[in-house]
Amino acid sequence: MAEEEDKRKTINRLLLINALTEGALEEMMENPEYFDENTEEFLGDLNCTDALGNTALHLAVRQGHPADVVALCGGAVDLDLRNKNGDTPLHIALKEMEDDQERFEIVQELVCCGAECKQAMSGGLTPLEYAKSRYPLENALHEIIANPPCDDEDEEVELQPEQLRKQMYDKSDFVDDDEDGSEGSSLEAE
Repeated sequence: MAEEEDKRKTINRLLLINALTEGALEEMMENPEYFDENTEEFLGDLNCTDALGNTALHLAVRQGHPADVVALCGGAVDLDLRNKNGDTPLHIALKEMEDDQERFEIVQELVCCGAECKQAMSGGLTPLEYAKSRYPLENALHEIIANPPCDDEDEEVELQPEQLRKQMYDKSDFVDDDEDGSEGSSLEAE
């Protein structure tokens, strides 16, 4: 038992280290050595964090590694986990990435896989508001944040359980109080 726990801890450390080297995470996620041979489950924790609260996804985004972001998004990763600065991977892509094409590819992958586009960033702006103010001419970037391309028939993405759970309910799906003051909502007969 202790040996397996040590192996998982080692894999988690490798996960965070590999996020800093382009292609290393993609390679790691394809290597059977890091998966249970019976269940084919990844032995590491895709949501493990470093001392600053960054997951491998935060780090891969910061480094500008689109292929690694794709590899991580194929697993049960929490796309909306905030680091100690309060940033999600989507926020980091918008705030810190200098290369326009890599930023576009990574933002597209994140939102298509279910990253929350309405979570306010540290300055109070939504990702769309931030993108419009910082990158006013990048209309394609604005469009993918406003309307994630998940419905494209050409590119069907299989969402992981954590991503599906987050997409099932939107805060606007719930009403705290009806106009008459009663709690909840009810369906009226037509």
